This record gives sequence, structure tokens and C-alpha cells, in this order.
Amino acid sequence: MYKNNDDICRMNILVVDDDLDIGKMICTMLTKNYPTQNVLYAENAYAVSKITDSVSIDIYILDVLMPVINGIELSFMLSKRSPNHAVVLMSVCKEYELIQRCYETGAKFFIHKPLDFDKFFSNLDSLMIETFYKRFYRDKRLRHML
Repeated sequence: MYKNNDDICRMNILVVDDDLDIGKMICTMLTKNYPTQNVLYAENAYAVSKITDSVSIDIYILDVLMPVINGIELSFMLSKRSPNHAVVLMSVCKEYELIQRCYETGAKFFIHKPLDFDKFFSNLDSLMIETFYKRFYRDKRLRHML
């Protein structure tokens, strides 16, 4: 449950990209556009695991092409762990088969790098609204069960 109305509106957004410069740039843009949201960064799946041990993530923004565990594999792993989050996948790769595989993971949207920030934030705005309503109604049902 949430302590106040601000808490129910605050989301945890985790950016995962093995390229530190790109990851930090995306985090900076997210923080500027969504100053009330909690934006976190991880450079690989291992770092994601460390973060998610202590923080419940609402939206994951994953790079597809990462070493060891790529974004598609990580998306599948995260969906098995907890279904109550949204995933955005991004990549420089424009192959149709790869993009199709991204959507098969349950990703809400795929965006090409370099990012078109207008398109990115437009899609993310819609996703955040959807995530908020799912959270609100899920918690409302829980309150009625108590």
C-alpha cells in the first residue's frame, strides 16, 4: 500500500544499457521529463538483479544488444519473476525478426536507437498512464479484500 497520493503516482523506472554514456543520457532525459519519478540505471542483468532485490520496478527500458544476457532474454526472465511491470526494448538493430522477438517477450513498445525522444516520450507517457491505472485498480481491489 502507499502512504499518500504522491507515492501511488511515483514509479520506479530502470534503464538497462551496457553503454554507460547512452544509459546515463537516457536517465538524464527521463529525470528532466519526469522529475517526480525514480529513475535508476543498471549496466547488465547482474546489476538488475541487485537493484530488484530491494526496489520494485514498474518500467524497464532495456537495450536489446548486451553481452552475456541480452535484453530479450532479460525481458523473459523478468516476466517470469514478476508480471506486474512493463518493458520497453531498444536497439540499433532494425531486423524485422529481432523486433518481432522483442514483442513476443511482452514488450509494450520497441524503439530504435538513436532515440527519437519525441516518439519515445509520447509512447512512455501512454505507458506510464497505463501502468498507473493498473497499479491503482490492483491496489483498490486489495484494499477491498482487507
